[in-house]
Amino acid sequence: KKTNYTDKQYLHVKDNICNIEIYNKSFNHKLILTKGVVTFITGENGSGKTTIAKILSGNITTEENTIKINGIQQEKANSPFVNVLYVPQDLDLMPGTIEENILHYSGINNLNTIKKLLHRFKFDKPLDYEIKGYGHNLSGGQKQKLGVSLTSGKNVDLIIFDEPTKGFDSLGIKIISDYIKEENKEKHIIVISHDEQLINNIPKAQIIDITKHEV
Repeated sequence: KKTNYTDKQYLHVKDNICNIEIYNKSFNHKLILTKGVVTFITGENGSGKTTIAKILSGNITTEENTIKINGIQQEKANSPFVNVLYVPQDLDLMPGTIEENILHYSGINNLNTIKKLLHRFKFDKPLDYEIKGYGHNLSGGQKQKLGVSLTSGKNVDLIIFDEPTKGFDSLGIKIISDYIKEENKEKHIIVISHDEQLINNIPKAQIIDITKHEV
């Protein structure tokens, strides 16, 4: 079945190269996404990096924001786009085991793939570990590893990582760098990060500093 990208549920980012323009009354940002090239968005705190991520993922309503892709204005979205995956800095987990959270967020079909990626990330909690609150008994690094792992096996066109190496050691940064490069072969990847090791580990990348209005 052919995907109808004029539908509000989808963001038209399936093409290998996507010229994107996002604007409203207070800002106008432009970026070019290319499969095989990771896009890093940097900038000072409060410059709007996370806002861009949330608009592109549909986590902020586009009623006040306009998105154009390859010159075509996208439909106004009032819910997250189904073909865009946003991994926030602080993932809200639900009370229950880690496995229950995986099943809730990703479904049973991706369970084994996610297990393998968690092992690769050297995630040190068993799948029957009970999560309290919204993940208050997990460290920042553990939550990030789980959040990144939940992207594995997802049939999406764009993944947006917001500070994915928060709480990672040097080895963890190397592992996530390799994972991002693998995913970037078939998907567009945007990473919001100032992590120099992460950036240096990904040679095929463009760096966009929105503070300097280079977008």
